[in-house]
Amino acid sequence: MNKRLFDLLYRSFDEELSEEQKDRLDKALQKSQKLREEREKIKNLRKHVSETATLSFKPFFAERVTHGIKNLSRANNSAQEFFGSLSYVFRRVAIGAAIVFTLLFSANLIEGKFHSFEKNVTISEMSLDDVLATTFTPSLEDIL
Repeated sequence: MNKRLFDLLYRSFDEELSEEQKDRLDKALQKSQKLREEREKIKNLRKHVSETATLSFKPFFAERVTHGIKNLSRANNSAQEFFGSLSYVFRRVAIGAAIVFTLLFSANLIEGKFHSFEKNVTISEMSLDDVLATTFTPSLEDIL
């Protein structure tokens, strides 16, 4: 079967054909059983779709979908604004904390409370016995 005839058949359902195209299609339909069967399939399919389309969508479907999309984009914008402001505040707090830490660390070094820089920034290792020995164990006098 000629592809141009099938294209012409499908176009005939959606647009107005010229007289020459109509004559050509009519002659082809008279000659070809396959083309007539295809026309019936298309008619049935279009009829079925038109009947079910009215049942599947409630009134104002397009408006509801558009409204939902707008609300979704607004929610995304709200979340972006929240995380943007949170990031802004975190940066300010982090910078302030770093400045305070630097000032306190420098003041302690200047006053000489720290003996060495290495001691200040490292953690000494302690055994479990050392930890237990330095923890407060109440005596009998403290209990009474």
